Amino acid sequence: MKRLFFLLLSLSLAAGEISFLGGFMGKEDKNFKEIYGKGGNFWGIKAQWKVKAFFPYLSYERFEREGKTLFFKEPAKTVHQYLGAGLSFKKNLKGKLWGILGAGFVYIVYEEEALGEKIRDECPGAEAALGFRYYLGKFFLGVYGGYIWGKDKIGREKINFNGPKGYLEAGIIF
Repeated sequence: MKRLFFLLLSLSLAAGEISFLGGFMGKEDKNFKEIYGKGGNFWGIKAQWKVKAFFPYLSYERFEREGKTLFFKEPAKTVHQYLGAGLSFKKNLKGKLWGILGAGFVYIVYEEEALGEKIRDECPGAEAALGFRYYLGKFFLGVYGGYIWGKDKIGREKINFNGPKGYLEAGIIF
C-alpha cells in the first residue's frame, strides 16, 4: 500500500491537482459497532486530472480501528483500505466557491486481527460525495459529505462496509 500511496503522489504531480483528506467514516455493520464502535477517523490522498468540466480521479483512503472482542474482551484491530477511481463534476457557485459532485468505484481491502487469528480479504464497492471547495490561488480547501457501499462474505459471515463519511480536504493545483 505504501507503493500505491507514492504512485498516487507521483501521478498527481503529472496530473492537475493533489489533495489530502481527513475525516470521520461511519459504519452500519452491527458486528463492527459491537466491537469497534460506530466508526472512526480516516485519512486519504486523491489525484485528479481536468477533462473539460469533468475531473477523473484516483484515490486511496485508510481507516483503522481498535476494539475488544465481545466475550473475552481481548484486543481486536481492523484496517480498511479503499482504492478508488471515479469522476467528479465541478460547478462554480460564486467567485472562488465551487460545488463538487463525485462518484466512483472502490476496491476494499480489509484485515481484521482478533483472538490470535488474522483475516484478510477484498471486495468491490462504490462511493459518492457532495461538497464545496474554496480556491486560494493554487491552493484549495474543501468540505464534503459522502457514502461508501460495499459488502462481502467470509464463510457464513456477512460483512457490511456501508456507511457515511464526512471529511475535509486540502490540496494544490499543479
